[in-house]
Amino acid sequence: MLNIVKHFWLLITIKKYIKKYKLKVKVRNHFNYIRITTTTNSLYFITLTQRCNYGKKVKKIRRNNVSAQIILLTPNVDYRKIFNEHLELLGVIDIKKSLAGFTNDISGYLDYFFNIEKVH
Repeated sequence: MLNIVKHFWLLITIKKYIKKYKLKVKVRNHFNYIRITTTTNSLYFITLTQRCNYGKKVKKIRRNNVSAQIILLTPNVDYRKIFNEHLELLGVIDIKKSLAGFTNDISGYLDYFFNIEKVH
């Protein structure tokens, strides 16, 4: 149940970000991932919780879209598996952190993907 809450927290965070910057994108919410599509590229947030499944999901996305950017959100990060399977991820977010903690990570990846510079 907690993972469902975090998945919808992710979706809300993404939608707030898009609204804030008035971005023209499509957001598709699926059971285990969220896809953001621009005219030139796609960004996927994979929210699978089982270690064995995310490798298959990443490879499936790669078969359909070689240039897609993929971010994995999981409580069980297996960096050796990610390295050995050459998964080519933009990033990995450990969702064992608090909601506010991984919200900052998500905003950082969205800034990078949409090339938004923030003034500090």
